[in-house]
Formats: sequence, structure tokens, C-alpha cells
Amino acid sequence: MDLSVIIPVYNTEQGLRACLDSVLASGYRDFEVILVDDGSTDGSPEICREYAGRDQRIRLIRQENQGVSAARNRALEEGRGKWVVFVDSDDEISPNFLGMVVREEHEGQDLLIFDFFDRDSASGQEERGWETLPVRYTKEDQIRLIGCTLRGWQLAEGGRANLRSPCARAYRRSLIERHSIRFLPDVVMGEDILFNTEYLLRTEACIYIPHPVYHYRVRSGSATHSFIPGLWQNYFIFHQQLKNLLDRYQVFSALAGAYYADVLENMAYVLINGVFSPLNPEPYRESLRTCARMRSDGICAQALKQNRKTGIIPRRILLGFFRVRCFWVVKVICRVCYAYLNK
Repeated sequence: MDLSVIIPVYNTEQGLRACLDSVLASGYRDFEVILVDDGSTDGSPEICREYAGRDQRIRLIRQENQGVSAARNRALEEGRGKWVVFVDSDDEISPNFLGMVVREEHEGQDLLIFDFFDRDSASGQEERGWETLPVRYTKEDQIRLIGCTLRGWQLAEGGRANLRSPCARAYRRSLIERHSIRFLPDVVMGEDILFNTEYLLRTEACIYIPHPVYHYRVRSGSATHSFIPGLWQNYFIFHQQLKNLLDRYQVFSALAGAYYADVLENMAYVLINGVFSPLNPEPYRESLRTCARMRSDGICAQALKQNRKTGIIPRRILLGFFRVRCFWVVKVICRVCYAYLNK
């Protein structure tokens, strides 16, 4: 078996058929699809059973709701393919994606990275040729790649890669299993970065193929577009886990700038979409307590010292007022940013 396509499913009945149809329409045929129904309560289980009964390449696993990380980990235990590809259950892939993964010239690579494109800009892109030559990276490029991951940077001008996502890329199963690399179920947001960072630290060679293969659908009720209780606590765990990972591989000093840039980005996100979100039901006094806890955290305190040196100006202004405890100004800025980002 050359390739395993892993699709975790949770209450995505509206986009699930289109997702599965796009995978089954692939020009390359020698692959398996592992559907993990993570305790869906809508019509997703019926759709999964329908497609599994229709195509023998699809294997269906059902489990109690444990989150996307547990679902992906379960599929990793069950998969048999040499390559692993992750697809979210309401996204779609292009017909040539899987065939591009298994090309003979990629045999010596540990990781393949492709571009995303959204539905609005996708017209005609699937049929175009490779307009830019692939870029190859070796073990010596690990720090640069991880730095781009943490900062959210592109690998090339005009590129549409998402180095933080596990989608639009292909992983070597042998490397995942040899080093027991898994998603951390305790981290609700940021688990993809942890997985990709650890995987990159183990790669000897990878290649960036600037060709769009993945349709990402913006989800109105997704974790990145809705209020999440305990958002700061989640990022506290994420920051600690990421630092521990970088320390374990003895690369933190080389990546400290990128690490703290990511911490600052997450702090701004927590303030806008959590602490001072208009959807937050907590009283203002509790929001102030959360701010105090954030400021007392050693990692955040160290990151705030870097605030003037990195990032976009609006974020620097927001966290500048946060650092000097002008929380009523922080609240006003957060509400303006929230309205702008969600209009």
C-alpha cells in the first residue's frame, strides 16, 4: 500500500460528501482511506457507512468523541501506507494531489509540502503545470523551516503553503513510527504545530512543491472562528509543550526569536477572541484576573520584552497597552479588532 489518507470526522455532514468525492476522484488509485468518526451526532456516521460500503479502499473506525488529535492518532495506528496524508472532513483535494505524492523522484524525501488554495481563487489552478520548480531542503535547513512554521511565514514569495497545518503535505509513515510522533490530545489548539515541529526535527530531506492541491473551507463555527472557554489555559499548555520540545532537541536558543513571536501572536489572539471577546460571558473582573495570570506567566513576560521588535504594528500597540496594564484600552482595541476580523 503506497498511501494512507486519514480523515477525522466530527459533525461535518454538509461538506463530508464533497470531501470524500474529491479523494475518490484522484487520478492515482492505490491508496486507502481511513475515516475516523469521532462520535458525530449529525448525519456524518450514515455518510461514512454509505461510502465505506461503496468503496473497499475506505475503512471506517468509530470511537467516542475524543477530539481531532485522538482521531488522527487512532488512524495512524491503523494505517498501512508508506505515505500519510491528512484531509479535514469538510475540505477537498485536487485530483492530481495523491499522484504527485508517489512520484518516483520523491522516494528519498521524508516530507512533501504543497500549496493551498481556496475555492474563490481556485479556478483553473488544478490544471496548470508546475510554474515554479520544487525547492529541496536538507537536515541543515531544519531551523529555518521550523522558524517559518512558528512565524507563519511562506517558503517562497507568493506561496500558499501552511506550515502549521498537517494538510496539503505528505509524511513518511516509517519516520512517524520509528520516532513515535503523535498529536497531543491535551492541546486543543496548536497540536498541529507541535506535531509538525517534532516531525521536522526528525527529517533528513524534504521538498516544497509550489502547486495548489488543497481546498480549505472557512468554517463559521470552527475553533479558529468562535469563542472557546479556557482559551488561555490551552495556550499555556501549548507554550510549555513547545518549549519542552525545543529544549529536548537542544534547538531552543536558535529558535527563541521565532518561539516568542508565536507566543505574542497567541497572546493577541487570546485577548481578542477570548478574554475580551463580545461572546465571553464572564464578568469584566474575571477578564482582569485572566490578564493578571497571563502577565505573571514567565514565558509571556519574556515574550512581552520582544514585543517592540517583531510583528505587525496593531499587535505591538495592543500588547504594549497590555504590558503597562491599561486593560480598558486593551478591551477597546480588542473589540475593534474582533469586529474587523469577523465582519
